[in-house]
Amino acid sequence: RQIKKDHIIIFSTHIMELALDLCDDIVILNHGVLEEVPKENLDNEEFKERILEALRRSEERRVGKECRSR
Repeated sequence: RQIKKDHIIIFSTHIMELALDLCDDIVILNHGVLEEVPKENLDNEEFKERILEALRRSEERRVGKECRSR
């Protein structure tokens, strides 16, 4: 925790519980835009589902692009 006084640490994960445990601030990169997420929203199951659905759609688009490029 001492290193965070003088540094910004970028930690990337799809595991929200891990992010909640380790991070002071949480942002989501969504279509090239960083969106800050209030930590209190991450305890809300409906909010978690919206985030997971956005991640699923993003992954489906990525896989679709890979298939078309082959």
